[in-house]
Amino acid sequence: MQNKFMNGILAAAVAVALGACTATAPVADKAQSAAVQAEVEQLRVLPLEGGRNFRDLGGYETTDGKTVKWGKVYRSGILTNLTANDYDYLRDRNIATIVDFRSTKERTQEPDNWRGSSAITLEWDYEMNWEQDFAKVFAKPGFTKQDLVELMDKGYTDLVKQQTPAYRAMFQKLIDSDDALLFHCTAGKDRTGIGAALILTALGVDRETVKQDYMLSNKTLAGVKMMELPEDASEQEKRMYAFFAQLPEDIRGAMSGVELSWLESAFAEMEREHGSVEGYIEHALDVDAQELALLKARYLQ
Repeated sequence: MQNKFMNGILAAAVAVALGACTATAPVADKAQSAAVQAEVEQLRVLPLEGGRNFRDLGGYETTDGKTVKWGKVYRSGILTNLTANDYDYLRDRNIATIVDFRSTKERTQEPDNWRGSSAITLEWDYEMNWEQDFAKVFAKPGFTKQDLVELMDKGYTDLVKQQTPAYRAMFQKLIDSDDALLFHCTAGKDRTGIGAALILTALGVDRETVKQDYMLSNKTLAGVKMMELPEDASEQEKRMYAFFAQLPEDIRGAMSGVELSWLESAFAEMEREHGSVEGYIEHALDVDAQELALLKARYLQ
């Protein structure tokens, strides 16, 4: 019984973990810049009733002065809870492709049930299998947030390898079609966060801005319950919920948010294997110079 309970906790833990001014600028300029950034972020996050971390990747400036087009590429968490009002809002966005990075188990537990514009879905059968790694952290006496951060650092290195076929297929779809595309996972922060970083990098957005987009998940997911106790919860589910509820706030926050070191770990893996993030895009994702130019012509203005 104890082993069954711990297995349930570990599975839930994986689900939860997966659920610019210069320094010398005047204070007024900083405040204005912050206000503009907040306004853009508000435009970027779609006002959906049942959405989770659903964002438009448009509006980011590239190093050569161009801007990523709005309404072409979207990132999100699960789509299961989108409401009728949400679909009314999304209908005119004409999303034609949905790239679902989630595992087979995740898709089975929370199917997309997409009811918006006619769209094809790209998905892959695989399992995350992070339970053993989480078991080591939870078994450590007095484990801390840093233990979790280090675990996720390694996890992101693994994600780069595991998700390469999915990222390759996503880029191929962006190359082949001019229609709007949505990619997502469960929380819309880890597998999706890496995917967004790759797209923005390919389009010529600078590294710091790419990091800002990644870290925006901490704002959009703030207050979102990544694990809710259903009304008909079993005794085991109630114990699991109680287990998470008693964890220190910083650990619970880290599990439902992101840390910059995680994305940097993904970048480091790409750089180790391919020399740079751009090298990973070229060699691992099979995007050549001509295709890269096509992407920039299509998604920048």
